[in-house]
Amino acid sequence: DATGVIELPRPAGEFVRWDEKAQARRVHTEGLGFLEHDEATWTKLDYATGKIVADDGRQLRKENLDLFRQQPEKLWRYFADLMGIDPLQRTSALPADFPEDGPFSVRMSSIDKTATDEDISTYFEDNSITVKGVEQFDVPRHTARIDFHDKASLEQALQLSGRPLLRRKVKVELWGEGDGGGGAVGVTTSMAGARPLKPFEGALPEEGPFKIIIRGLDKSVTRDDLGYFFWDRECQVKDVDFPVKNERHAGIVEFKDVDSLRSAMGLNRAVFKGREVSIDLCTGKEGRQANQGGGGNRSGGSKGGGGGRGRGRSGGIDHDHGGGGGHFRAEREPPSRAEFGSERP
Repeated sequence: DATGVIELPRPAGEFVRWDEKAQARRVHTEGLGFLEHDEATWTKLDYATGKIVADDGRQLRKENLDLFRQQPEKLWRYFADLMGIDPLQRTSALPADFPEDGPFSVRMSSIDKTATDEDISTYFEDNSITVKGVEQFDVPRHTARIDFHDKASLEQALQLSGRPLLRRKVKVELWGEGDGGGGAVGVTTSMAGARPLKPFEGALPEEGPFKIIIRGLDKSVTRDDLGYFFWDRECQVKDVDFPVKNERHAGIVEFKDVDSLRSAMGLNRAVFKGREVSIDLCTGKEGRQANQGGGGNRSGGSKGGGGGRGRGRSGGIDHDHGGGGGHFRAEREPPSRAEFGSERP
């Protein structure tokens, strides 16, 4: 039509359109056909980047956007043949000094808790990537190492990051040197999947408040646990906000000085109570959430209303239940680092 929309041929006989929700049950009860698509439109594709845009400005399905953004080799070669141009020279996702003999391994995180090794293998094999081995870890949870047979398979596997596996989108990244001691699939040590921690070298604020937000916390974590996690690692904690309003499994921690903040940032991707946590500098928006309170109680539990910051009547830190102030150290011995699952960096 005048707007560029293409009406697709419709099947003969009675059918149910994709947007007729009230009639959908007839597909199952009466065996009617289901019309998944009845319109199409022209799109513009940037061959070099994989960016695709509909001519009429309408939003495209995310799975289609992701498909073209990943520039599948077979599809791009087909486009190149149609246009009579040389195939796209891909930029390798591997480091320039990556050894030719491997290991050809990736680290997958944020895995659905119900996923089996077979589910993980299928995730790659559905994209014509043969898996050599899979090992899921107990520490950190929801994490696995996947081995492949060659460098080409490894390159393809890295392109699949961000796609859903069962109910969750997973992250796929190169298995780093030193991860889990660098052993092959079959490592049985309790920390086989843990990453090596690295000192933080980025820019930090010169003036307070010195705050971080920590995400990916286990559901059993309390406010006290969070304060002691940093205190046991030589970080001078000033205040702890936990839980954070409008964000699950996260907390905001304020430190007394920039040195403590730097040490805390170096704990990014440490294992805490069996789960790998992420630590980022706290933004203005997250700081406002903290000021509103997260709904936790002063004893560190997740129940109860208001008072997420756990301040005592004097207006300072409630050292009996807080996150690591000066008297906090003297009144309670720290738990062992083994309990937290990560050595001090």
